[in-house]
Amino acid sequence: MAATSVNDMFKAALGAYLLRRVVGRPLSLSTLREFAIYLAIVVVLTPMLSAFGGAASRRVLSFEF
Repeated sequence: MAATSVNDMFKAALGAYLLRRVVGRPLSLSTLREFAIYLAIVVVLTPMLSAFGGAASRRVLSFEF
């Protein structure tokens, strides 16, 4: 349970960090470009990386897939 909570907190922080680094200012979603960046980072990339992290933590904790 702790590994899942850490993974979820890291996912949120990583998404916010990547958005801030790519856009460079607070995101307003006022342009199609900003919306596409948001979708790519928060909807696709961050959950994908989180899934790899979750699978790795389950493997380290000796859980079966």
